[in-house]
Amino acid sequence: MTGEKSRFKTHEKLWNIDDKTLTTPEHDRMVIDLLNIEYLMQLIPELKTDFNKAPSHKYNNDNRFLEILKASYHNAGNLRDEDVLELTNNLIDGILKAPPGGTDPKESEMRESVARHYHISQHNLDKYIRAPELYQELHNIILTQDRAAAKEANQSVSELLRWKTDPKARYQILLENPIKNGHFIIGYWDVVVQPLEYPGDFFTMGYEIDRPAIYIEVKPTIRSFGETLRQIKTYQEYLGGRRSITCLYTPDTKFDSAFESQGIRILHPGTQNPQAGEAST
Repeated sequence: MTGEKSRFKTHEKLWNIDDKTLTTPEHDRMVIDLLNIEYLMQLIPELKTDFNKAPSHKYNNDNRFLEILKASYHNAGNLRDEDVLELTNNLIDGILKAPPGGTDPKESEMRESVARHYHISQHNLDKYIRAPELYQELHNIILTQDRAAAKEANQSVSELLRWKTDPKARYQILLENPIKNGHFIIGYWDVVVQPLEYPGDFFTMGYEIDRPAIYIEVKPTIRSFGETLRQIKTYQEYLGGRRSITCLYTPDTKFDSAFESQGIRILHPGTQNPQAGEAST
């Protein structure tokens, strides 16, 4: 709760829970320390999500498109034109091995999938398959679309790899975030760590991971256990049911077990919190 807030009559002042330590240099230093996402990741295990596996794809009913995306992913977002050409040739070889009128349901399903994805009518696709002289025309139709898909996939995978490796791309840290009820300001969260969704179109966010928001109250010293607990519980009422973890960041250790019994995560400066805990919903 650093900074000037005299412009608003907050409920904190009305309730007389305005902590004088909030205007001290020590409080400011502790809040600013929490701008470091790497430091926060040491304190809060939930921020260390494992992103070492390929994500699922939201167009999972389109096997061909998924194949291109996976190839791009495993080439680290650098799918070359010769790679695309190989994918295209393999696909066409598969089509030619599954001529019209076959009884294998998998072959029929593949032809239907190809026709749907490349916007080729089933009639024309059968025509291409029956006439070898039209092979190049079919090849060009598919290769053109595969190249466009690969270009988009390369960009998406490059963005994804940055999102995976750079925590600054995955989280936004907000300081002195106001808690509002209509036109009234109830108080301020000192620090909010807000997860950012993956911005690309191809990969579903977070491998279906539901990452919680982190809400942190900073206290250089705890003047009163009951007063601090009332303040945090009041703030929690305005989280709107979103999945979250509420933390108290303080060097003061005398009330640790009491706060933790109330579902409030205790974080101590300069130490790694060993408890993963459960996020509230």
